[in-house]
Amino acid sequence: MLNRGLLLTAAMVFTASWLAWPLAAQANDFYSENDILFYDKNAPKPTTCLGTVALAGSTYAEMAYNYFVGKGLSPVQAAGIMGNLQAESGINPKRVQGTQTPSGDRDFIVVDGKTGYGIAQWTSAGRQQGLLDAAKAVGKPESDMAVQLDYLWQELNAAYKNNTLTPLLSATDIVQATAIFMKNFERPADDSAAAVKARSELSMAWLVKYGSAAPTGSVSSITSPSPATAGVPLCNGAAP
Repeated sequence: MLNRGLLLTAAMVFTASWLAWPLAAQANDFYSENDILFYDKNAPKPTTCLGTVALAGSTYAEMAYNYFVGKGLSPVQAAGIMGNLQAESGINPKRVQGTQTPSGDRDFIVVDGKTGYGIAQWTSAGRQQGLLDAAKAVGKPESDMAVQLDYLWQELNAAYKNNTLTPLLSATDIVQATAIFMKNFERPADDSAAAVKARSELSMAWLVKYGSAAPTGSVSSITSPSPATAGVPLCNGAAP
């Protein structure tokens, strides 16, 4: 009688496992097809994308802000950079100049000396090649957020130290911080007072959102960061 009970129990377990297998296989296929690896619904949110440093934050914007403050910049100075990155790319490391996001986004850079790429929209051939080399050095894609932030910081401490980083470190005004980074690092075709004002509004919005200090500087209005790419993308480009 005992043996019969054990056999019945074993049969039930086997049947349940056999029935569950197709469902598990379907789930694994779904995760694989949608580039979801090692899925765990109870796992904590990632604090980093692929790259050379751990990036704290669940969005590209938050990662960028924490990165710059972690490097010693004040909230005003960090926000001044972010307003520019917002205007350039929506703080999207996969952004390609002249395309719509996400349909035109790319994981790689084309070194052509004319098409902006990444969070800072690197355009000259030399700077594009520099980003490509930086990514190769750590074995990561050029679209990796940590790679791009590290490369931007490397530029600020080398070719752009005297004309951008040094004056930026003295900036206490959001408009001043925005203008310094815009005119010396980004160098857009339109560097008019109106362009500075527009970017300063974006910078102010980031300062209000993330800054621990009261906003300083004067702009006529404060706008919320609008491109979805600035507040949404997670690691590896996955949607939230």
